[in-house]
Amino acid sequence: MEFHAWMYPYRITTSGMDLSALSADNMARKHPDWILTYNNAMYYNPAKEEVKQYITDTVAEVVENYDVDAIHFDDYFYPSNYPLPEGEGREGSAANERREHVNDLIEMVSKRIKSIDSSVEFGISPMGIWKNSSSDPAGSATKGSEGYYTVYGDAKEWVEKGWVDNIVPQIYWETGNSAADYETLVKWWNNLVEGTGVDLYIGQGIYKDSVASEIVKEMQINEKYKNVDGSFFFSLRDLLNDRQGCATALKSYYAEKDADTPAVSVPDKQEPSQTNTGKKIAYAGRANLQIDGKTVEMEVYTIDDYSYFKLRDIAKALTATDKKFDTVWVEADQAIHLQTGIPYTINGTETAVKQGSDTTATPSTAKLYVDGAPQSATAYTIHDYTYYKLRDIAKLVDFGVTWDESTATIGIDTTTGYKV
Repeated sequence: MEFHAWMYPYRITTSGMDLSALSADNMARKHPDWILTYNNAMYYNPAKEEVKQYITDTVAEVVENYDVDAIHFDDYFYPSNYPLPEGEGREGSAANERREHVNDLIEMVSKRIKSIDSSVEFGISPMGIWKNSSSDPAGSATKGSEGYYTVYGDAKEWVEKGWVDNIVPQIYWETGNSAADYETLVKWWNNLVEGTGVDLYIGQGIYKDSVASEIVKEMQINEKYKNVDGSFFFSLRDLLNDRQGCATALKSYYAEKDADTPAVSVPDKQEPSQTNTGKKIAYAGRANLQIDGKTVEMEVYTIDDYSYFKLRDIAKALTATDKKFDTVWVEADQAIHLQTGIPYTINGTETAVKQGSDTTATPSTAKLYVDGAPQSATAYTIHDYTYYKLRDIAKLVDFGVTWDESTATIGIDTTTGYKV
């Protein structure tokens, strides 16, 4: 077993811009002029020479003092879709300078690692799409978010210049995906590393049911391409929880390979595993919602790839809007009564901005009424509170919901009605 130290080179916070919340020794607090802020988060500015040197020195400290086999950078470079100056385009001088600043860091880190210990590898896990072929004939036949433009990460350059020992593209889609077909991307990356000496590992998104349920099929696709050296699975908890039977399928797959017999085959799709209790794993997180353009941070739980929010948190966030509503629990009926047009009565049980821990969610037995009429919506009970899908709440209250794929940001638009 090898130990790879996985790092996020530029991220300071995932949410929040309060420097005083950081340790007094934090370099961002000592050097606020090194910081970029965007979407309620802080990042080190990749254009700063001091930042490049600081990150390089930090990597060197790890390599010099710890018995690591590799240093690995995640796919966070410039903030996703960080705005360009007025009048600048994505192929203009400002965008190209950003890519060059990132390239400078990658080259500096690569050379520094090798100067300390040539046996320590340097790898990066970029976005699964470098460029779409519609942007560049050298790109892949895909239609998804492009790392070259979205975060100014030129993974093709890193491979061709030999600055990395391995590359782990995050091909987190299923086969047949209309925007980013799995095999199309495996083939593209396979061709990219041909003759470069750079090892290719596929980052596989088993946190998605659509991927977890076909993981052996994806492994068999990998076998078709000679430059694919293995896989990285995201995430460990999904393996430990055997999401969609992926761990069981992978054990069988590797057991068959070890026995030098054909790998086990599985159907293209498997039905989600069910339990008699209906309980689900609820993955804790925090989400930055854009509500009429204003960022509001909330507690969120992910269940079966859907985001579930506490009803009271949404009510509180919409209190000053035209889509305001109040919620009342009627013990005698074991029912939640949602009343539209009435400001929410804050009672102190709304989420303080925090992230809980992963837990178990139980299907809610509470009835739901909206303005006195009975309604039906999927809901789960977590820590004695009821959580709903945001789109279900939006449909009941009639407000708009948006999703920005490039920034992974959910939005609420109270000026429009709900649209499917």
